[in-house]
Amino acid sequence: MPSATLPRARALLAFALLASLGLAAGCGGSSKAEPVTGPSLTPATAQASLEGPDEFLKRLLGYGYAGEHGRMWNELHPAVKALVARERFVECASLYQSPVELVSIETIEVSDEPIDAPGIPEKTTKTVALSLTVAIPGQAPFSVVSTLHVFLVDGRWAWIPKSGAFEAYREGRCPTQEDEEAAGPDGGASD
Repeated sequence: MPSATLPRARALLAFALLASLGLAAGCGGSSKAEPVTGPSLTPATAQASLEGPDEFLKRLLGYGYAGEHGRMWNELHPAVKALVARERFVECASLYQSPVELVSIETIEVSDEPIDAPGIPEKTTKTVALSLTVAIPGQAPFSVVSTLHVFLVDGRWAWIPKSGAFEAYREGRCPTQEDEEAAGPDGGASD
């Protein structure tokens, strides 16, 4: 590989590994959650009622690119939290940190889709297609499109790792690029 394309290839690998760590989740409903009123309004339900699934994913990706992996873990689906401790998740995610800067994120499409994710009881996902523009120091920014999934769980948006990463966590190890490739193009959770 020519040396000029090596940093871009590393950035794409870092992007793919960040995506494989879990940017998939599921939820039903409209592209904006309906406002929640009454005594059941909690900080979590208030957040979901004000934040659409695409805004949630933009915030989550911002955490990932900023190296705030503990904050990413906080937003995981409860079934995944039961598989991987916060400290282990942060350790695994930190392995793939790179100097890639997230320049912008644009929503392309938000839709409902059926999903069958291992260990996840919800069967409908909110599918969000995003265009991410990223930059590598010293190079021109470039864009990639990623389709991610989120679920509305107990009044808040939650995400799950791609199926390959989910299996790696279930086996007690950190996800790798090979886990993502083994999961296939959709990976059961995102591309």
